Amino acid sequence: MNDSDIIQQVLDGDIDQFEQLIEKYENKVFSIVARRIPQQDHNAVAQDIFLNIFRSLSRFALDRPFDNWLTTIAVRNCHDYWRKHGRKQQLIMAAPREKTASWFEKVEAVNALAEFKTEIDRRDKLELIEQLLRQLKPDDRLMVELIYFEDLPLQEVADALEWKLSKVKVRAMRAREKMRRHIATLMDGKKDG
Repeated sequence: MNDSDIIQQVLDGDIDQFEQLIEKYENKVFSIVARRIPQQDHNAVAQDIFLNIFRSLSRFALDRPFDNWLTTIAVRNCHDYWRKHGRKQQLIMAAPREKTASWFEKVEAVNALAEFKTEIDRRDKLELIEQLLRQLKPDDRLMVELIYFEDLPLQEVADALEWKLSKVKVRAMRAREKMRRHIATLMDGKKDG
């Protein structure tokens, strides 16, 4: 049974069928949450996401990909979490203590210098991505995440944000340019240092 059939059954009153959607998409939702929310709040945020999806099912267009719609709701919920909890870090690439300890354990276990360097480079890139995203306005950050992290088509992003496609294209171009300028500033600082 495909997603649209399940959704139609839920809308027709068989709400127990919603459990199929939860089982099918729980890993995706938790993956989105894990990249954006502190670990202690993963379960609560994921539960809120599924609750919001359930409440919004009547607005879902059955001819559209459910996966993209779910992703948009999940990412928006993560941003709502940060609005409620202040303007702290907007994207969690690794929870500070537990993940850092895990990373050090991996580094200790690395046998080859090349693997160690690759892990260092990966961490540096994640830190740079976090820094670049913090430079953007919340709406632009959400747009960038939907386009580049969740790989949604631009029209889907426009629909999710309730923007015109041209606005998404222009804002995405401006966001990329702002991030490029920030990278150039960082690179100039490294040359001077």
